[in-house]
Amino acid sequence: DWDEAATDLELAAKVAKPSSASGSPTPVQGGHLKFVPGAPGLEDILGRLARAQFRAGERETAAALAQNVLESSPMQREACEVACTVLLDRGDSATALAVMLRCLIGHRNRPSSESADLVSGVMRRCSVEELLHVLAPKGQEALEQEQRKSVAEVVAYVGLIMKERSEVLD
Repeated sequence: DWDEAATDLELAAKVAKPSSASGSPTPVQGGHLKFVPGAPGLEDILGRLARAQFRAGERETAAALAQNVLESSPMQREACEVACTVLLDRGDSATALAVMLRCLIGHRNRPSSESADLVSGVMRRCSVEELLHVLAPKGQEALEQEQRKSVAEVVAYVGLIMKERSEVLD
């Protein structure tokens, strides 16, 4: 339940350290906190909190929190999910696609499954043509051969993620 997740994440945010630290305090047996390297940092917890709040129906609170997270951590995946949904609801598909692409590029060395919710959420509401326009605003013809390959790789990666989720691009 998203309300419960939001409550738990609010508690975790109170003891988390910024992501620039090598980990965050994590509750261990007996209720004590232990510094665990690799544990999610504050920005990740706040991004997850924004997504939980958004899915629990607290859209305005979640949108404001996501915006704050993205100001300090522009590729935080869950905050990007919230921001993209808000942007798409406002009819700003180009900016939503740009946010999605920035996040995808920032997480290119991570498993594609980690970005599946973000990509699927955006691409369900955007066309491939819109994606291509964001990648090449002046059209494919205006791009050099190497740039065309890069655009093709990004579109193929988005397609792969959609295929892995058994969703089809329009």
